[in-house]
Amino acid sequence: MSNLQTASDADLLPDGSRYAAWERPLRFTHAYYVNNRHPAADDANPGSPDRPWRTISRAAELLQPGERVIIAGGVYRESVHPAHGGTSPEEMISYEAEPGAAVVIKGSIILQDAWRPSDQWNLHRGVRQPEGEPRVWQLRLDGSRFGGYNPFGLLNMIPDTTFLGAKDLSHYILKRGMLFYDGIKLQQVNLPYQLAQSPGCFWCEHNGLTIHVRFPDDADPAGHTIEAASREQVFAPEEYFLGYIRLKGLTFEHAANAFPVPQRGLVSTARGHHWIIEDCTIQDANSIGLDLGNECWHHVPPPEPFSQHIIRGCTIRRCGIAAIEALGGRNLLIEDNLIEDIGFQMANDSSESAGVKVHEQHGMLFRRNVLRRITGCPALWLDWDNANCRVSANVLADISGHWSFGAIHLECNHGPNWVDNNIIWDVQGEEGWEWTIDNFKQVEREGSGICLRGMDHLLIAHNLFGRCSNAAIWPVHVPYRMMHGRGGTSRDIRFLNNIVYACGQAGVVFDNAHNQAEGNLYSRLPEGALQVLHPEPLCLDLAAWRECFGFDFGGQAADGVWELDSAALVLRGAPPHELVPVPGCGIRGDLLGADTSAEARLPGPFSAAARLAGGSVDPRRKHE
Repeated sequence: MSNLQTASDADLLPDGSRYAAWERPLRFTHAYYVNNRHPAADDANPGSPDRPWRTISRAAELLQPGERVIIAGGVYRESVHPAHGGTSPEEMISYEAEPGAAVVIKGSIILQDAWRPSDQWNLHRGVRQPEGEPRVWQLRLDGSRFGGYNPFGLLNMIPDTTFLGAKDLSHYILKRGMLFYDGIKLQQVNLPYQLAQSPGCFWCEHNGLTIHVRFPDDADPAGHTIEAASREQVFAPEEYFLGYIRLKGLTFEHAANAFPVPQRGLVSTARGHHWIIEDCTIQDANSIGLDLGNECWHHVPPPEPFSQHIIRGCTIRRCGIAAIEALGGRNLLIEDNLIEDIGFQMANDSSESAGVKVHEQHGMLFRRNVLRRITGCPALWLDWDNANCRVSANVLADISGHWSFGAIHLECNHGPNWVDNNIIWDVQGEEGWEWTIDNFKQVEREGSGICLRGMDHLLIAHNLFGRCSNAAIWPVHVPYRMMHGRGGTSRDIRFLNNIVYACGQAGVVFDNAHNQAEGNLYSRLPEGALQVLHPEPLCLDLAAWRECFGFDFGGQAADGVWELDSAALVLRGAPPHELVPVPGCGIRGDLLGADTSAEARLPGPFSAAARLAGGSVDPRRKHE
């Protein structure tokens, strides 16, 4: 159970309330056991240590509130559908790994059928190929092994999506199925001749029953483990609205799910409430790793209680669309997680890709997470009517590619919301594009630390922005997207006590003058890096920023030098010697959990200058 750091206001929310913690000490009336490697394992057994069940699915059929199942190490190839939920914080249903055991639940099958050389397909088609004939193998799939769901015959796209506006549909018309060669995901291609262009890829015939594969290093499949993702989801109730379920210490992998919407994750709460998912690994999803909300906007409003999930200490990686998506909810806590290598589908034209994407969250606390190597989409996207949410003490790094929109994308939220004590580093975008709504036109720039799209009432404080190819923050005025009777005004953005370092095009950009900047440190920025876009564009230095708008009289311009090793989570640097404390903005506590004064502290996410000179910046904590 988490020990919330109330001494430094780590659980404080923008409206002055505290995160509504609901966890209680767990009580279990009975423990069952699953061990598929035990010689006596059988689902007809009583589920005792000496006569365990063989499958987790058997436990999912029988577990009642206040009971848990302890799962022995091994690989379990099944899709688990819990039939029951718990009844209270004290009487949850718990699925947990045996202490020290590696429990892997896979939505894939092993292809042990007879492979043969591929034939009858033109692998050249007039395209110049590398020297040598590629070795391509084919396999006729046994449809009976897919349980009525053959992802190799189903497209990624589904009717309820905006993919038709995409410039490139190649990823949308791929099949949902995935192949793994000794644990390495193979790249799917659209046409057979593309197999000849590089090894490590596969192509599906149109009926979804035959696959053609060119293995890495042009290897023979013999002697290797070839796995095919065969299930849409790996852990998901079939009935909606189940509550009080706990997953602990488990690894879930290989889901052949479709692009959203609906949002259907490898692991899914199925519109449930009060789940705890902790110390788990979720990886290798064709689309979404974990869904926590209503799945889509066509749903009937769920019964209360709803949402209020806790996602803690997990690793979520290698998901094509998103690690986590949550449409609607209250009191969501996402803390101490590692989220990495997200977005390989490059499908952000459908506007649903992100490391984490949430809609309509109220009272969310997103803290002490590491998000890195996010491609072609934001690391974190708060889209539409998110209020009283706090994004605090996270590290977001290596966000790149077309349509990244920034490390954090904040869209159509009227607040209040906070973004504080984060490191946002190395955000690289391509050239901007023109975004038009009715008669309003404005260039939207990628590669920003935070993209503000129709935002109001937002505090951005004590963050370190480094090496953003555009700017630390970039606003987009969205007057015609109506929510609660009005459009976004791009007003009351308070940019306080941040460090902005080595951004490529600008430092701070406001849509208009009805905002605030104070106490910030600016280092190694281009000329005219402080900008206000309306009523006419102005590009200013710090002196003109103060003269024209009264911003940053307590701000500083000084040359620091920093570099972030995002793999090791180590910051190396030489901060300016003249760095001085600035008036506080009411937030106590820094990125690493040190208690700080709310009245005065250094700009940036650290309370001590020594932290800016180097050391670990991993904000995650271990929870007992």
